[in-house]
Amino acid sequence: MKKTILFIMAYIIFFSIISCDNMGLLEKDNDVKLFSDDKYSDPYGRNIAYNITDSNKFVNITEIYIKTKEEAIQLAKNETIWKYNNINIFYDDVKSVWCVEFSLDNLYSQYVYINKNGTTQRISFSVKPFVYDINYDDLEHQYGYKSVNPNKFKNTMETEIKTKEDIIKLAKSEVIWEYNMVEIRYDGIKSIWCVEFSLDILYGQYVYINDKGITIEISCFIQFFDDNVVPNTFNMHIDELELYYGGIQRNPNDFKNIMESEIKTKEEAVELAKNEVIKKYDQVFISYDSEQYMWGIVFWAEEKPYGGQYIFIDSKGITQAIIDTTFMCDYVEYIEYLEEQGGVKRNSKEFKNKIKNEFSGGENLREEIINLAKNELKDGNEYDKISVYLNRSTFVVSFWVNGTTKRSQHIFMEMEGITRVIYDIE
Repeated sequence: MKKTILFIMAYIIFFSIISCDNMGLLEKDNDVKLFSDDKYSDPYGRNIAYNITDSNKFVNITEIYIKTKEEAIQLAKNETIWKYNNINIFYDDVKSVWCVEFSLDNLYSQYVYINKNGTTQRISFSVKPFVYDINYDDLEHQYGYKSVNPNKFKNTMETEIKTKEDIIKLAKSEVIWEYNMVEIRYDGIKSIWCVEFSLDILYGQYVYINDKGITIEISCFIQFFDDNVVPNTFNMHIDELELYYGGIQRNPNDFKNIMESEIKTKEEAVELAKNEVIKKYDQVFISYDSEQYMWGIVFWAEEKPYGGQYIFIDSKGITQAIIDTTFMCDYVEYIEYLEEQGGVKRNSKEFKNKIKNEFSGGENLREEIINLAKNELKDGNEYDKISVYLNRSTFVVSFWVNGTTKRSQHIFMEMEGITRVIYDIE
């Protein structure tokens, strides 16, 4: 009986000593602050940006009883991945958990949480971490990446950075599009900041800044990450369609989407565009111009004469332009199609354009090509639509009546302006 009592007393004394050691440490050492452990907030009560809880990523997995704050700090250092210049230590006396904060000025903090047995429980960050190379690669190959010309960067001089707010302010100077959300990330290995400016779920703009305040990359992409959604430039797209792909602009008076309608997803953009479709199609392709806030929806036909209906809708759901293209096919297929439609090949002796012509290029190129092709029009032949298509090294200019092949003239010209072939359909 006495042995049992002595054993119990020894047990109580032993753990009392341990408890007193920890309490004494906390009472005598003002550097150790009490806190309440919470995975969603730091010891100061601020929200945590990111947690690592996978024990396979931790260094401290072997139990080592912690007796002093110095031992806790030393173990916590094993888990740090970012540079720091300040250390703070906290202790939860209810859960017996140490928290060691490693911070760099007021820019960011890493928190390492270790239990009394010396094993890491989690690692938290005040700024969401990322790996620059991986993120950049993802943008380029997965998400419809588009970069901004470095010559347009604003932050080209070194600037002192003291806080996260300084980084965001610098990044804002590079942003030219509308946004309603901002998120900041940090690559602590390469010392690169990434600030994302996004508009709902439509698109994102990423500004990458190094620790000297210099912008090193700006990229943008569609937020919903779809292989069929890519960044595009509205004005350039229309010019290309008209100049190279036989594009004919549809009369705005025929547009259906003339009232504002909010677009939040690509599916909503496609549904609106379907209101404008007048011909059958096999595939749908989606693009977005983040600078013009313009959706480009293409309804593509895979059967001859091929081509698509390119419908451009702004962020308010109003149709801004529609381009109909045809004969988007190989040169030989094009000729075959015209012959199938009753096209008659004109005698080359009748051709007018037999000498080389120099085009000035630029925004007047399409007009110059059309004017040269008009030399080949038969007298008295009327037309109400014109399309221009570049196939390999040949311009094809088509003059239509009511936009159909039933009455049309198709002039094939070399890049130098010499007429090569003409097909007439009466």
